[in-house]
Amino acid sequence: MLARYVAGECSSREEAIIESRIEDDPDFNSCVEDVQKIWDTKMQQVQSWNVDANWASLNKEIIKEAENQLYKDFTGNRKNKNRSRNSSLAWGLRIAAIFMLVGTFSLSGVIYFSGIFGEQSTVLKEVTTERGERANVQLNDGSVVNLASESQLIYALEFGEDKRSVHLSGAAYFEVASDDGRPFYVFADEVVVQVLGTSFGVKSYQDEDIQVVVTSGEVKVGYDGLASDLSDGVLLGKGDLVHFQRAVQELSVTQNVELNHHLGWLINRMVFDDTTLTEVSRKLERWYGVDITLSDPGLEKLRLSATFEGDSIHEVLRVIQLDLEVNYKIKDNQITFFLDASRDINRN
Repeated sequence: MLARYVAGECSSREEAIIESRIEDDPDFNSCVEDVQKIWDTKMQQVQSWNVDANWASLNKEIIKEAENQLYKDFTGNRKNKNRSRNSSLAWGLRIAAIFMLVGTFSLSGVIYFSGIFGEQSTVLKEVTTERGERANVQLNDGSVVNLASESQLIYALEFGEDKRSVHLSGAAYFEVASDDGRPFYVFADEVVVQVLGTSFGVKSYQDEDIQVVVTSGEVKVGYDGLASDLSDGVLLGKGDLVHFQRAVQELSVTQNVELNHHLGWLINRMVFDDTTLTEVSRKLERWYGVDITLSDPGLEKLRLSATFEGDSIHEVLRVIQLDLEVNYKIKDNQITFFLDASRDINRN
Protein backbone atom coordinates (compact mmCIF):
# COMPACT_ATOMS: atom_id res chain seq x y z
CA MET A 1 0.00 0.00 0.00
CA LEU A 2 2.86 2.36 0.83
CA ALA A 3 4.50 1.57 -2.49
CA ARG A 4 1.30 2.45 -4.33
CA TYR A 5 0.91 5.59 -2.20
CA VAL A 6 4.30 7.08 -3.05
CA ALA A 7 3.76 6.10 -6.69
CA GLY A 8 0.43 7.95 -6.75
CA GLU A 9 -1.45 4.79 -7.76
CA CYS A 10 -3.38 3.85 -4.61
CA SER A 11 -7.15 3.98 -4.29
CA SER A 12 -8.93 6.73 -2.36
CA ARG A 13 -9.53 4.28 0.49
CA GLU A 14 -5.86 3.28 0.66
CA GLU A 15 -4.84 6.94 0.53
CA ALA A 16 -7.12 7.69 3.48
CA ILE A 17 -5.60 4.80 5.48
CA ILE A 18 -2.03 5.96 4.83
CA GLU A 19 -2.75 9.62 5.58
CA SER A 20 -4.62 8.75 8.75
CA ARG A 21 -1.61 6.74 9.89
CA ILE A 22 0.67 9.66 9.01
CA GLU A 23 -1.37 11.98 11.24
CA ASP A 24 -1.39 9.53 14.15
CA ASP A 25 2.20 8.29 13.99
CA PRO A 26 5.15 10.74 13.66
CA ASP A 27 7.56 7.83 13.14
CA PHE A 28 5.48 6.55 10.25
CA ASN A 29 5.29 10.07 8.80
CA SER A 30 9.09 10.30 8.92
CA CYS A 31 9.36 6.93 7.20
CA VAL A 32 6.99 8.01 4.42
CA GLU A 33 9.04 11.18 3.83
CA ASP A 34 12.22 9.12 3.55
CA VAL A 35 10.57 6.63 1.23
CA GLN A 36 9.24 9.46 -0.96
CA LYS A 37 12.76 10.88 -1.33
CA ILE A 38 14.10 7.45 -2.24
CA TRP A 39 11.27 6.95 -4.70
CA ASP A 40 11.75 10.30 -6.42
CA THR A 41 15.46 9.65 -6.83
CA LYS A 42 15.32 6.05 -7.98
CA MET A 43 12.29 6.40 -10.27
CA GLN A 44 14.39 8.52 -12.61
CA GLN A 45 16.36 5.35 -13.38
CA VAL A 46 13.36 3.04 -13.87
CA GLN A 47 11.87 2.65 -17.34
CA SER A 48 9.18 0.07 -16.66
CA TRP A 49 7.15 -0.07 -13.48
CA ASN A 50 4.26 -2.07 -12.07
CA VAL A 51 3.58 -1.23 -8.43
CA ASP A 52 1.43 -4.24 -7.57
CA ALA A 53 3.71 -6.71 -9.34
CA ASN A 54 6.84 -5.41 -7.67
CA TRP A 55 5.12 -5.24 -4.31
CA ALA A 56 4.25 -8.89 -4.74
CA SER A 57 7.94 -9.54 -5.40
CA LEU A 58 8.81 -8.10 -2.01
CA ASN A 59 6.75 -10.70 -0.18
CA LYS A 60 8.79 -13.55 -1.67
CA GLU A 61 12.21 -12.41 -0.49
CA ILE A 62 12.05 -10.78 2.93
CA ILE A 63 12.45 -13.31 5.70
CA LYS A 64 9.25 -14.69 7.20
CA GLU A 65 9.24 -12.50 10.30
CA ALA A 66 9.78 -9.32 8.33
CA GLU A 67 7.23 -10.34 5.69
CA ASN A 68 4.53 -10.97 8.28
CA GLN A 69 5.26 -7.67 10.00
CA LEU A 70 5.11 -5.77 6.73
CA TYR A 71 1.64 -7.11 5.96
CA LYS A 72 0.32 -6.37 9.43
CA ASP A 73 1.72 -2.84 9.60
CA PHE A 74 1.08 -1.62 6.06
CA THR A 75 -2.59 -2.59 6.11
CA GLY A 76 -3.17 -1.85 9.79
CA ASN A 77 -4.09 -4.34 12.49
CA ARG A 78 -7.51 -3.06 13.51
CA LYS A 79 -7.74 -5.47 16.42
CA ASN A 80 -4.88 -3.77 18.26
CA LYS A 81 -4.74 -0.12 17.28
CA ASN A 82 -2.81 0.78 20.44
CA ARG A 83 0.04 -1.66 19.89
CA SER A 84 3.57 -0.46 20.62
CA ARG A 85 5.52 1.43 17.97
CA ASN A 86 7.76 -0.55 15.66
CA SER A 87 11.47 -0.82 16.25
CA SER A 88 14.00 1.02 14.12
CA LEU A 89 14.83 -2.35 12.54
CA ALA A 90 11.26 -2.70 11.29
CA TRP A 91 11.33 0.78 9.77
CA GLY A 92 14.74 0.01 8.29
CA LEU A 93 13.28 -3.06 6.61
CA ARG A 94 10.59 -0.95 5.05
CA ILE A 95 13.01 1.55 3.58
CA ALA A 96 15.29 -1.24 2.39
CA ALA A 97 12.27 -2.87 0.84
CA ILE A 98 11.46 0.26 -1.16
CA PHE A 99 15.07 0.43 -2.32
CA MET A 100 14.65 -3.11 -3.57
CA LEU A 101 11.28 -2.37 -5.17
CA VAL A 102 12.46 0.58 -7.24
CA GLY A 103 15.51 -1.39 -8.33
CA THR A 104 13.44 -4.09 -10.01
CA PHE A 105 12.25 -4.22 -13.58
CA SER A 106 9.51 -5.99 -15.50
CA LEU A 107 9.83 -7.57 -18.92
CA SER A 108 7.14 -9.50 -20.82
CA GLY A 109 5.17 -10.31 -17.70
CA VAL A 110 8.15 -11.73 -15.76
CA ILE A 111 9.64 -9.82 -12.83
CA TYR A 112 13.27 -10.31 -11.81
CA PHE A 113 14.94 -9.04 -8.64
CA SER A 114 17.57 -9.81 -6.04
CA GLY A 115 16.68 -9.98 -2.37
CA ILE A 116 17.96 -7.56 0.21
CA PHE A 117 19.29 -10.50 2.25
CA GLY A 118 21.82 -12.45 0.21
CA GLU A 119 22.18 -12.94 -3.54
CA GLN A 120 19.26 -15.29 -4.14
CA SER A 121 16.83 -14.35 -6.93
CA THR A 122 13.17 -14.98 -7.50
CA VAL A 123 11.32 -14.91 -10.80
CA LEU A 124 7.65 -13.96 -10.71
CA LYS A 125 5.20 -14.49 -13.54
CA GLU A 126 2.30 -12.13 -14.17
CA VAL A 127 -0.69 -13.41 -16.14
CA THR A 128 -3.35 -10.88 -17.09
CA THR A 129 -6.65 -11.36 -18.91
CA GLU A 130 -8.57 -8.64 -20.68
CA ARG A 131 -12.35 -8.34 -21.00
CA GLY A 132 -13.76 -11.39 -22.70
CA GLU A 133 -10.60 -13.44 -22.08
CA ARG A 134 -9.76 -16.32 -19.73
CA ALA A 135 -6.58 -18.19 -18.95
CA ASN A 136 -5.50 -21.54 -17.49
CA VAL A 137 -2.35 -21.35 -15.37
CA GLN A 138 -0.30 -24.37 -14.29
CA LEU A 139 1.81 -23.75 -11.18
CA ASN A 140 5.05 -25.62 -10.53
CA ASP A 141 3.59 -27.46 -7.49
CA GLY A 142 0.88 -29.06 -9.62
CA SER A 143 -1.84 -26.58 -8.71
CA VAL A 144 -4.09 -25.23 -11.45
CA VAL A 145 -5.65 -21.76 -11.63
CA ASN A 146 -8.49 -20.86 -13.99
CA LEU A 147 -8.34 -17.10 -14.40
CA ALA A 148 -11.55 -15.23 -15.25
CA SER A 149 -11.78 -12.21 -17.52
CA GLU A 150 -10.28 -8.85 -16.53
CA SER A 151 -8.11 -10.48 -13.87
CA GLN A 152 -4.45 -10.67 -12.88
CA LEU A 153 -2.45 -13.44 -11.19
CA ILE A 154 1.11 -12.99 -9.90
CA TYR A 155 3.04 -16.05 -8.75
CA ALA A 156 6.57 -17.41 -8.34
CA LEU A 157 7.80 -19.73 -11.04
CA GLU A 158 9.44 -21.67 -8.18
CA PHE A 159 7.75 -21.60 -4.76
CA GLY A 160 9.77 -21.44 -1.54
CA GLU A 161 10.37 -24.30 0.88
CA ASP A 162 7.87 -23.24 3.57
CA LYS A 163 4.87 -21.80 1.71
CA ARG A 164 3.28 -21.07 -1.65
CA SER A 165 1.84 -17.61 -2.29
CA VAL A 166 0.00 -15.98 -5.20
CA HIS A 167 -1.58 -12.57 -5.61
CA LEU A 168 -4.94 -12.17 -7.32
CA SER A 169 -6.85 -9.21 -8.67
CA GLY A 170 -10.17 -10.16 -10.29
CA ALA A 171 -11.59 -13.68 -10.16
CA ALA A 172 -10.14 -17.17 -10.34
CA TYR A 173 -10.84 -20.80 -9.48
CA PHE A 174 -8.05 -22.66 -7.71
CA GLU A 175 -7.38 -26.40 -7.63
CA VAL A 176 -4.54 -26.55 -5.12
CA ALA A 177 -2.23 -29.55 -4.99
CA SER A 178 -1.89 -31.02 -1.50
CA ASP A 179 1.38 -30.28 0.31
CA ASP A 180 1.23 -30.56 4.11
CA GLY A 181 4.58 -28.83 4.55
CA ARG A 182 3.77 -25.79 2.40
CA PRO A 183 0.44 -24.03 2.92
CA PHE A 184 -0.94 -22.18 -0.09
CA TYR A 185 -1.89 -18.50 0.27
CA VAL A 186 -4.01 -16.36 -2.03
CA PHE A 187 -3.67 -12.62 -1.38
CA ALA A 188 -6.67 -10.75 -2.80
CA ASP A 189 -6.56 -7.09 -1.72
CA GLU A 190 -7.57 -7.02 1.97
CA VAL A 191 -8.36 -10.72 2.11
CA VAL A 192 -5.98 -13.68 2.42
CA VAL A 193 -6.98 -17.33 1.89
CA GLN A 194 -4.93 -20.19 3.36
CA VAL A 195 -5.23 -23.81 2.19
CA LEU A 196 -3.25 -27.05 2.01
CA GLY A 197 -5.03 -28.84 -0.82
CA THR A 198 -8.55 -28.01 -1.95
CA SER A 199 -10.67 -26.34 -4.64
CA PHE A 200 -12.26 -22.93 -4.28
CA GLY A 201 -13.14 -19.74 -6.12
CA VAL A 202 -12.11 -16.18 -5.27
CA LYS A 203 -13.67 -13.00 -6.63
CA SER A 204 -11.87 -9.75 -5.85
CA TYR A 205 -12.66 -7.05 -8.38
CA GLN A 206 -11.81 -3.52 -7.26
CA ASP A 207 -15.37 -2.22 -7.62
CA GLU A 208 -17.02 -5.10 -5.75
CA ASP A 209 -16.90 -6.83 -2.37
CA ILE A 210 -14.70 -9.93 -2.09
CA GLN A 211 -16.08 -13.48 -2.10
CA VAL A 212 -14.55 -16.90 -1.50
CA VAL A 213 -16.55 -20.07 -2.22
CA VAL A 214 -15.34 -23.63 -1.50
CA THR A 215 -16.07 -26.67 -3.68
CA SER A 216 -13.93 -29.23 -1.83
CA GLY A 217 -11.74 -29.49 1.25
CA GLU A 218 -11.34 -26.61 3.71
CA VAL A 219 -9.91 -23.11 3.56
CA LYS A 220 -9.30 -20.42 6.15
CA VAL A 221 -10.04 -16.80 5.28
CA GLY A 222 -8.85 -13.70 7.10
CA TYR A 223 -8.28 -10.05 6.33
CA ASP A 224 -6.15 -7.01 7.20
CA GLY A 225 -3.29 -8.45 5.17
CA LEU A 226 -2.18 -11.05 7.73
CA ALA A 227 0.51 -13.04 5.93
CA SER A 228 0.38 -16.26 7.93
CA ASP A 229 -1.32 -15.76 11.31
CA LEU A 230 -4.93 -16.58 10.49
CA SER A 231 -5.91 -17.76 13.95
CA ASP A 232 -8.83 -15.31 13.92
CA GLY A 233 -9.91 -16.22 10.39
CA VAL A 234 -13.04 -18.14 9.46
CA LEU A 235 -12.91 -21.80 8.43
CA LEU A 236 -14.91 -22.77 5.33
CA GLY A 237 -15.91 -26.21 4.05
CA LYS A 238 -17.56 -27.43 0.86
CA GLY A 239 -20.53 -25.29 -0.13
CA ASP A 240 -19.55 -22.41 2.18
CA LEU A 241 -19.16 -18.84 0.95
CA VAL A 242 -17.52 -15.96 2.77
CA HIS A 243 -18.41 -12.41 1.82
CA PHE A 244 -16.02 -9.59 2.74
CA GLN A 245 -17.66 -6.17 2.79
CA ARG A 246 -14.98 -3.64 1.95
CA ALA A 247 -16.96 -0.68 3.31
CA VAL A 248 -17.25 -2.05 6.85
CA GLN A 249 -14.29 -4.48 6.81
CA GLU A 250 -16.37 -7.48 7.92
CA LEU A 251 -16.60 -11.15 6.95
CA SER A 252 -19.91 -13.01 6.79
CA VAL A 253 -20.42 -16.71 6.01
CA THR A 254 -23.25 -18.40 4.10
CA GLN A 255 -23.50 -22.19 4.08
CA ASN A 256 -24.78 -24.56 1.39
CA VAL A 257 -24.73 -22.04 -1.44
CA GLU A 258 -25.51 -22.98 -5.04
CA LEU A 259 -22.00 -23.39 -6.43
CA ASN A 260 -23.02 -22.98 -10.07
CA HIS A 261 -24.40 -19.56 -9.21
CA HIS A 262 -20.93 -18.37 -8.18
CA LEU A 263 -18.73 -20.53 -10.42
CA GLY A 264 -20.89 -20.96 -13.49
CA TRP A 265 -18.34 -19.03 -15.55
CA LEU A 266 -16.14 -22.13 -15.48
CA ILE A 267 -18.65 -23.90 -17.77
CA ASN A 268 -19.56 -20.74 -19.70
CA ARG A 269 -22.72 -20.18 -17.66
CA MET A 270 -23.93 -16.82 -16.31
CA VAL A 271 -26.44 -16.88 -13.48
CA PHE A 272 -28.34 -13.81 -12.33
CA ASP A 273 -30.56 -14.13 -9.27
CA ASP A 274 -32.49 -10.93 -8.58
CA THR A 275 -29.41 -9.03 -9.73
CA THR A 276 -29.48 -5.29 -10.33
CA LEU A 277 -29.08 -4.14 -13.90
CA THR A 278 -25.96 -2.27 -12.78
CA GLU A 279 -24.36 -5.55 -11.64
CA VAL A 280 -25.64 -7.35 -14.73
CA SER A 281 -24.04 -4.71 -16.95
CA ARG A 282 -20.72 -4.96 -15.13
CA LYS A 283 -20.63 -8.73 -15.63
CA LEU A 284 -21.61 -8.49 -19.28
CA GLU A 285 -18.80 -6.01 -19.86
CA ARG A 286 -16.24 -8.47 -18.51
CA TRP A 287 -17.83 -11.47 -20.21
CA TYR A 288 -18.21 -10.07 -23.72
CA GLY A 289 -15.65 -7.25 -23.75
CA VAL A 290 -18.20 -4.48 -24.28
CA ASP A 291 -19.00 -1.13 -22.64
CA ILE A 292 -22.49 -0.62 -21.23
CA THR A 293 -24.23 2.60 -20.23
CA LEU A 294 -27.50 3.00 -18.32
CA SER A 295 -28.99 6.18 -19.77
CA ASP A 296 -31.59 6.64 -17.02
CA PRO A 297 -30.87 6.42 -13.25
CA GLY A 298 -34.15 4.59 -12.85
CA LEU A 299 -32.70 1.61 -14.69
CA GLU A 300 -30.56 0.87 -11.64
CA LYS A 301 -33.71 -0.23 -9.79
CA LEU A 302 -34.42 -3.06 -12.23
CA ARG A 303 -33.43 -6.62 -11.28
CA LEU A 304 -32.87 -9.64 -13.48
CA SER A 305 -33.27 -13.36 -12.74
CA ALA A 306 -32.01 -15.44 -15.65
CA THR A 307 -29.44 -18.05 -16.64
CA PHE A 308 -27.41 -17.96 -19.86
CA GLU A 309 -25.14 -20.69 -21.18
CA GLY A 310 -23.17 -20.14 -24.36
CA ASP A 311 -25.49 -17.35 -25.52
CA SER A 312 -24.30 -14.51 -27.72
CA ILE A 313 -24.43 -10.93 -26.44
CA HIS A 314 -27.37 -10.27 -28.79
CA GLU A 315 -29.34 -13.16 -27.30
CA VAL A 316 -28.64 -11.93 -23.77
CA LEU A 317 -29.69 -8.39 -24.63
CA ARG A 318 -32.92 -9.65 -26.16
CA VAL A 319 -33.81 -11.52 -22.95
CA ILE A 320 -33.04 -8.45 -20.84
CA GLN A 321 -35.17 -6.33 -23.15
CA LEU A 322 -38.18 -8.62 -22.84
CA ASP A 323 -37.81 -9.45 -19.14
CA LEU A 324 -37.15 -5.93 -17.87
CA GLU A 325 -39.13 -4.07 -20.52
CA VAL A 326 -36.23 -1.88 -21.55
CA ASN A 327 -34.75 -0.91 -24.88
CA TYR A 328 -31.15 -0.85 -26.00
CA LYS A 329 -29.00 0.30 -28.86
CA ILE A 330 -25.59 -0.87 -30.04
CA LYS A 331 -22.93 1.26 -31.69
CA ASP A 332 -19.56 -0.38 -32.26
CA ASN A 333 -18.62 -1.83 -28.87
CA GLN A 334 -20.93 0.44 -26.88
CA ILE A 335 -24.33 -0.74 -25.59
CA THR A 336 -26.84 1.71 -24.10
CA PHE A 337 -29.95 0.70 -22.15
CA PHE A 338 -32.81 3.19 -22.09
CA LEU A 339 -36.46 3.35 -21.10
CA ASP A 340 -39.39 3.73 -23.43
CA ALA A 341 -40.68 7.29 -23.12
CA SER A 342 -44.14 5.99 -22.16
CA ARG A 343 -42.95 3.76 -19.31
CA ASP A 344 -43.13 4.79 -15.66
CA ILE A 345 -40.21 3.07 -13.91
CA ASN A 346 -41.72 3.76 -10.48
CA ARG A 347 -44.57 1.31 -11.04
CA ASN A 348 -42.15 -1.67 -10.58
